[in-house]
Amino acid sequence: SRFEDRMTIVFNYKIFDERQVRAISPDLIISTVSLKHQIKIPTLQLSLLFDYEDESKIFQLLNQLDKERYHELIQKKLFYRKDHVADGEEAIEYLCNELIKEGLADEDYKADVIKRERISATSFVQGFAVPHAIEISTSESCIATLTLDKPVQWGNFEVRLVILLAIRGEDNQLMSIFFDWLSNLVMDPQKLSALLKARDQKDFIENILE
Repeated sequence: SRFEDRMTIVFNYKIFDERQVRAISPDLIISTVSLKHQIKIPTLQLSLLFDYEDESKIFQLLNQLDKERYHELIQKKLFYRKDHVADGEEAIEYLCNELIKEGLADEDYKADVIKRERISATSFVQGFAVPHAIEISTSESCIATLTLDKPVQWGNFEVRLVILLAIRGEDNQLMSIFFDWLSNLVMDPQKLSALLKARDQKDFIENILE
């Protein structure tokens, strides 16, 4: 009940059976006894009397799993570079069309992102924009990026980096990780500059995950 917003118990074993656990393939294993196994799944041993130390252990592991999941989102091959676009809406359409080609989104999603952008621009003074949908999501959580050689006027600011954010409802916890990263980006002009100079997917990812 303490962590019901972040995890679901998929099965409760009275006796540890490695074969059964492999079949279910959970994200983590929690036990009140010491377990020795060869499964590459994070395993926590907690005390019988659940205390603050146990709670902290779970928090730390869940946060680590979220970060790993976030890294997976970034590492999807959704990095694009263009010389320029006419306006923000063209940039959004370009990224959404790429997601549609990858089978990750549909036309309704694109319309929803454009609808949200028309309400208020998602650009920032630092030179990037973070368009996103209001209600409709993609079939998978993902982050698509577009860097521009020439800045485009986007709302009140000139933008060279566009980050299209698509987080499904069941992955809501990744939002906080994304915005933590975004706040760090805002505070670090050198990192933002490095992202803008990235020439390919590998270079971009390395700068994000530093």
